[in-house]
Amino acid sequence: MAYCLLKPLADKFKTALSKGDINPAQLSEMTSKERREFFSKIIGERDAADINALFESKLLLKNQQLGMINWAKKVTGISQATKQDIISKIERLDSVLSPENEKTFLSDLIRKRLGIDITTKEAKKITELSSNIKTTKSKMNTDFSFPSEELRLAYGRSVVDLQDYVKDLKVRTNKFGLAEAKSEPITALKKGIVNIGGLSKSLKASLDNSVIGRQGLKTLFTNPKIWLKNSKKSFEDIVKVFGGENVMREIKADVLSRPNSLNGLYNKERLAVGVIEEAYPTSLPEKIPGLGRAFKASETAFTGFQYRTRADLFDKYVEIAEKTGGDIIGIGKLVNSLTGRGSIGSAEKIATELNNVFFSPRLFKSNLDTLTAHAGSSNMGRFFTTGFSAKKQAAKNTLKIIGGIAAILAIADAVSPGSVEWDARSADFGKIKIGDTRFDVSGGMSSVITLIARNLRSSSKSSITGLISELNTGNYGSRTRLDTLINFSQNKLSPVASTFNRLYEGETFEGKKPTFGSEAKNLFAPLPITNYQELKDDPNSANILLGILADSLGIGTNTYSATEDWSESNSKEMTEFKERVGEDILNQANDEFNQRYNDWLLNMIRDTQWKQIDNDTKGKLISNKKREIKKDILTKY
Repeated sequence: MAYCLLKPLADKFKTALSKGDINPAQLSEMTSKERREFFSKIIGERDAADINALFESKLLLKNQQLGMINWAKKVTGISQATKQDIISKIERLDSVLSPENEKTFLSDLIRKRLGIDITTKEAKKITELSSNIKTTKSKMNTDFSFPSEELRLAYGRSVVDLQDYVKDLKVRTNKFGLAEAKSEPITALKKGIVNIGGLSKSLKASLDNSVIGRQGLKTLFTNPKIWLKNSKKSFEDIVKVFGGENVMREIKADVLSRPNSLNGLYNKERLAVGVIEEAYPTSLPEKIPGLGRAFKASETAFTGFQYRTRADLFDKYVEIAEKTGGDIIGIGKLVNSLTGRGSIGSAEKIATELNNVFFSPRLFKSNLDTLTAHAGSSNMGRFFTTGFSAKKQAAKNTLKIIGGIAAILAIADAVSPGSVEWDARSADFGKIKIGDTRFDVSGGMSSVITLIARNLRSSSKSSITGLISELNTGNYGSRTRLDTLINFSQNKLSPVASTFNRLYEGETFEGKKPTFGSEAKNLFAPLPITNYQELKDDPNSANILLGILADSLGIGTNTYSATEDWSESNSKEMTEFKERVGEDILNQANDEFNQRYNDWLLNMIRDTQWKQIDNDTKGKLISNKKREIKKDILTKY
């Protein structure tokens, strides 16, 4: 708590000390409020609270008398003669903070350190919880282990209890009411947007256990035993939450009482345990009747899997480094990235804002780290070394992950030829396609490769028709490399940002006109519900149960097909057709056209001869078939 008065105020303070107006013994007998008021008369209200907080921090030192001497020296820079006088007075004090002297309430110190104002009762509770930590920690061995598992967890629980209590106090203190909103409208608006964004994102991520197949995918291929153990526990956590148990308390207690947490390695290497996960920026959905318990179960499974996995991986790599004489530097960065939480560097200052604009910026960064084997990361040790290094381990992990994903795709393609797209320019690259449904087994990494491939080869392949489109041709309406980057960024937008983008552009992904009602409904719908709707509405989708199960375990599903919306067409042909048959018949005819065209296209794509046809011929065949089907439909109706 570094603090020093400006010279004019320090002189006033020094004079008061010399005259005896400031008496350390009397100060220690005052309440926090009385001391603050006393200091404010000498140095003003602005500095009184800080000086009082500094004084109170010294009262907490084991050697309270020495603490008060340091306090006087630090604030005033007193002379040697004055110092001796003050020291003699302080040394005559016997009980500064005796158990009987509980009226000395350190509110300014707590406000300074925790950023909150608390009551005497709350301060007493904090003291009790802190004392419990000291008591349980006293059982710890010199090597940061405990004589038994129960003693270890008892210490961990005491730490969690204090953390949770302080967190609850901060939430209570930081509530933003109607009065504050009127006086600070800009702050209120910002908080409102952040809350809506967080609520939407948290709801989207709920009702599943997707962490094991998405953020946990890299661990599956690099450390399958750790993945299997923690995946099993994540399902157990869900059951326990529904049973009313405080599961997160036990998870945090386990992690915070491990030797590498106690010896400071987790903190030194910035291991992401005890953090707010970007998939669940808020716990507000817990308060929703009916949905609250299900949300809490999903959040606990996600966060618990992440905390345990990061701690397990970190402990394992540290052990290897110690055995091989390697370097532990960078292990935290390696493990965080391996579990979907890449470092965003200086952007950490605006991490909350980024998380409200993009869906998962840290997950995206972790995918980049994996694909590049942390080539752009510093402070991760040397690659060429005989012992362990995070840089060398990152390269090994990249090979394992790419090899594992490639093996899954190869098996799927062998079982169902043509179900896997191997051309990196297509959005279907790295996915298994069943009907109109794509199953992403890459944890989202394939999209990064597709973006790179399209820009390197200056061309794009349609995931629907398979047609190749050249980029940067200069022809009217043709796409550019910049377009691919913009589309990629739009696909990474958060739910709120994506909604604003669709309303602004006036077009959904399917090419339809968005409405405020439909967008608002979709904004807060959990992904399992959205995916179910996609599967149900597409007759050529994969098995609905299979799709829901895969998506709930982190294998992302996406169902879409080639569609034309005749109601949006302004052509003379469609305008006359609508006038003759009416809107209902128009929609019925439109659905029939889309169904017949998609059935034909799916059959053609599955045909091995289709792949041998050149791009121009494919385009002509598709155009001719669409005209043929449209003519039949219009004639029929």
